[in-house]
Amino acid sequence: MNLNKILLFATLIVVSLLLTACGDEIARVQFQSVGSNEGTFEHDGGEVELWTDWDVEYQDIPVAKYSISFYQNGDGLAEFECDPQNVKYSLMLREANTAEITKISYLAPMYCDVDLPEGAITMVVNFEADGGGMVIHRADLVVKLKEIIESGEE
Repeated sequence: MNLNKILLFATLIVVSLLLTACGDEIARVQFQSVGSNEGTFEHDGGEVELWTDWDVEYQDIPVAKYSISFYQNGDGLAEFECDPQNVKYSLMLREANTAEITKISYLAPMYCDVDLPEGAITMVVNFEADGGGMVIHRADLVVKLKEIIESGEE
């Protein structure tokens, strides 16, 4: 077996492991420009991960953030900010650079996890982006169930 086949096989294994480590999507708040949006979803309780589905182009790296608030029956549960450019890893990464512009697209978990109770959850999201001549094709905030991988040790 030559080195290229070994590298291809190893890459396929890593991609398969990453894809199976991704939890189920339970909510999505869509953005094609800056602004506010909200969504409601049913949750069985437990920790969720916040992902970004990011497809933008820019001249200089912009500053961007999601300001997120979670509510249940009108009561505030959690508030925080997440940076869609500060991610744990990225899936389906596509990037193209020229002297004038960068185009980048990926699906990735941000460093934002939150433990939510069981029931109907409302999330209010404000997406802000500034500078860099940014064009937003998609900047969705995605809520996924957090997958817990057990080691099998007792």
